[in-house]
Amino acid sequence: MKRITGITLAAALLLSQAHAQRTAATWRVVECYHTEKDGVLCTMTYTPGSDVSGEYWRPTNFAVASSTGATVNGSWIKIADGEWNEYWSQPTDYFGGVPVSVHVLFKVPQSMTVFRAMSVNGTRFANVPIRGAIGAPAAPAPIKLPNTQAVIGGKAYTISFTSCKPAASGAYACSSTVTPNR
Repeated sequence: MKRITGITLAAALLLSQAHAQRTAATWRVVECYHTEKDGVLCTMTYTPGSDVSGEYWRPTNFAVASSTGATVNGSWIKIADGEWNEYWSQPTDYFGGVPVSVHVLFKVPQSMTVFRAMSVNGTRFANVPIRGAIGAPAAPAPIKLPNTQAVIGGKAYTISFTSCKPAASGAYACSSTVTPNR
């Protein structure tokens, strides 16, 4: 009886270790944005389900659908604070449950605003938004200019301005409301 119990216990331990090694990793897309000229840079997080030793990826483990539906593989990859690499990331050890930053560059046109499909090391995402180029000057926040008085056709009006944005010439582009004075 002791021998059967020992064999059962050993089998249970082996199965639990195999399950721990098979615990699924999770991927999350943090953001994708246009670079100044090279394409779209996507930042993702990889969270291994258990400790991993010597894991590495190729840029081609990551793919997106172009605006024409063609598959575009990643062209460069960077893991955490490592170096950018065109062929392979550096083999790295990861702690289970600790997110790791993964950056991948895709050479796609500047006109793209969304990836309709993205494959991240076998995990699929849909409708991933692409924001404008990093480092591009942010649009100024709209401001409210003070009201002004005007006489139109012999009648007095108050003109209020909202959502004003500075124009290149020093003028402002605004929405306005004209209200007759009583």
